[in-house]
Amino acid sequence: MCPFHASGYGDMALIYALAARLILGFYMLAAALRLKVGVDAPDWLWRRLDPQIPQFDPERRPRIWIHAVSVGEMKNAELLANSIRFKAPRSLIAVSSATQGGFARAARLDRADAAFVMPI
Repeated sequence: MCPFHASGYGDMALIYALAARLILGFYMLAAALRLKVGVDAPDWLWRRLDPQIPQFDPERRPRIWIHAVSVGEMKNAELLANSIRFKAPRSLIAVSSATQGGFARAARLDRADAAFVMPI
């Protein structure tokens, strides 16, 4: 008997498990190809799998998380962070991105207190 059927989840659990393995395989293949062309894919993959999410001080200050996927969205996130900082100067602002270019730009934001890679 299939262990997925025995667990009571049926075909959906089997489909999910197969899809997850397929997606991970494609992701690893893409990482290997990027490594071949010079992008530091293993380090980037590790940052996505084991993110270092910032820990803020225990003060009771507003915490705001802005997520921008790419460099283009990060430009808008920068404007948003500037506006938030102007209207709520004591707030703690964290910015995340899912791409290397977006993260590089997030790390350079003056108005953000922290920048991190969005986990997978």
